Amino acid sequence: MEWLLDNYIGLLIAITLFMIYAKLDEVQTALKDNTQAVMNVEQEISFLSVEQQAFRDLRRILLRKQSLADLRSGPETHAMLMLRACGPTMI
Repeated sequence: MEWLLDNYIGLLIAITLFMIYAKLDEVQTALKDNTQAVMNVEQEISFLSVEQQAFRDLRRILLRKQSLADLRSGPETHAMLMLRACGPTMI
């Protein structure tokens, strides 16, 4: 009878260990998925930062070209160019 109790306790321990292992596997899978999601977000942030800098550079180039075109276009005074650079609210 004692061997039956020992076998029953051993079986309970085995089932408990199996359940713990299954839960650990589930947690590990979720952790992998979350890590991959974080990496994707970090990559997207990096891409957007590069893209934002490219747009800033492009805007700076276009403004510089526009300023050069304004200087070459005619007899506008420096004050008029400054007013135009400040935006439509100043003119």
